[in-house]
Amino acid sequence: MATIVVAQSPDLIPRKLIFGNPSRLAPKLSPDGKSLAWIAPRDGVLNVWVAPVDALASAKPVTEAYGVNYLKKEWVPVAASVTDDIAFLTPEAKGEWNVLSQTHDNRKRTLQVDRVREPVKFYLYDREAKQLTRLFSARPDLEGRALAPRATRLPAAPTTCRASRRRRPAGREMRPAGPSGLRRPPPS
Repeated sequence: MATIVVAQSPDLIPRKLIFGNPSRLAPKLSPDGKSLAWIAPRDGVLNVWVAPVDALASAKPVTEAYGVNYLKKEWVPVAASVTDDIAFLTPEAKGEWNVLSQTHDNRKRTLQVDRVREPVKFYLYDREAKQLTRLFSARPDLEGRALAPRATRLPAAPTTCRASRRRRPAGREMRPAGPSGLRRPPPS
């Protein structure tokens, strides 16, 4: 019986680096601008960590999560006063960027920058000085590696299952969706 040996190319990125937990993400600046909180793994589970802005290495976990999702989008209104920030950040960030948090005095903000072909990075933005200071990368193990751009939408494959516009006979109403999310007619 022959043995098949598959050698992994040194150019391939291990799956764990792409699909595993990021090392850090979602930084939030405290209202006074002195502390930074972010989400990072603790014993393999994402938790909230906090550290002084000038001493990120001294971070301490402040939660003990065992499978809780802290990722939550919040929308807040913006004023015309951000026009200059947008004009500065759009060319400077060189990718999609989002404001994640800000100080009470609105002078500093944390940003998430996604440049598509690089790991997501987080920055501290000083609005008065118009200066971006890099905080960290969500996936430092992928730094310097050539990442493929996002997948494009592919045309749907032909299928034999087609939607029907026929009316159901009386008494054949659909049951609520089950765990699979599919609706089925009641049994006859």
